[in-house]
Amino acid sequence: MKTQRFLAFGLSVLLLLTGCGSDTESADLQAPIKAIVKGLTPSALRPSLTGLNPTAALALRAELEAAGKPVYLVVNPGKRYQGLMTPIGQNRDVTTWGSATGEQISLRDSLLVASGGFGPDLMSSTGPDLAKLRSGQGQTARSYYYLDGGDQRKAFDFTCTLAGAGTETITVLGKAHATRKVTESCTHPLGNFQNVYWFDNRLILRQSRQVITLGMESLLIQRIVD
Repeated sequence: MKTQRFLAFGLSVLLLLTGCGSDTESADLQAPIKAIVKGLTPSALRPSLTGLNPTAALALRAELEAAGKPVYLVVNPGKRYQGLMTPIGQNRDVTTWGSATGEQISLRDSLLVASGGFGPDLMSSTGPDLAKLRSGQGQTARSYYYLDGGDQRKAFDFTCTLAGAGTETITVLGKAHATRKVTESCTHPLGNFQNVYWFDNRLILRQSRQVITLGMESLLIQRIVD
């Protein structure tokens, strides 16, 4: 019954959505990163950048680090998407990151607030700050905003619970990171979801799984170059 309600919730959101919004200004990708991304062969991009053998992963990491620009790896399993993203715009405390193929995510202090190019997208969102998430305890509140067919903003509000989930060593493009894992379990009358965060020893959000569209798979967001 819970699964049926959740699927119904996801369907209601899909019927509602028509696009996403972002306050950031569009800009071209930084040339060094764009050149590296375009130089990747199809075999390197498939089956997965997250599944490159250690030698290939470290070689790509070295190229990205040498370019001197911050880089994220973003994966959307449901849409079989994976892309390297670098900053393309800034609006106050929100940075928009873009890929060579046009997909975008907007982050505030590493937390997802909007998306573009993933089909039904997130217009904007509100939620706890990074310090609250790092604590791994207590209650949070989240609101996700989407555009309906009349370009009106519609909100879905969630009550969430934070919990520590132990320690875990993760690998981000060939480099291992010791992390502390935190889950954020969110509830709504029509369904539930969970965001997951991995904080490294420097308290940087090194990896996360964050919801963009309710009822669909979360984005895997890995911070490669700081």
